[in-house]
Amino acid sequence: MTPDTHADTDTGADTSAAQARPAAGTTAGVPGQQVAGRSRRRDYPSWPMVWALAVTETVSYAALFYCFAVMVVPMRADLGASTAQLSLALTIGMAVNGAAAVPVGRWVDRHGARWVMTGGSVLGAASVVAWSRAASLPQRSAGR
Repeated sequence: MTPDTHADTDTGADTSAAQARPAAGTTAGVPGQQVAGRSRRRDYPSWPMVWALAVTETVSYAALFYCFAVMVVPMRADLGASTAQLSLALTIGMAVNGAAAVPVGRWVDRHGARWVMTGGSVLGAASVVAWSRAASLPQRSAGR
């Protein structure tokens, strides 16, 4: 017998210790998955949900945040506000967002993210509609 084998006490047959351990670089219980990220499970049932979330988050950021830089000049003309005033309105919106993050995060930890994400999407869409109809800076800020 070699140091890597031992006698099976029930059958008397030699079994290799290497057969009892997962191969180097793999994860026990998940065939073919590499430890260092060389390979990953492609059959994970929630991958479509992960991709849908990635796309919706990117679109949300584009519609609610990144487009602000494009819309500053038209908003300045339509609302009669300065760039500083419009930037302050965006800054206040981001501060409210940051202040709400902790309590909303705690709620998500306790109850799950489904209703928060759904409500956030509805609120974001309503805000874009309100933003498009704003006739003054305070109305524009309330729509944010």
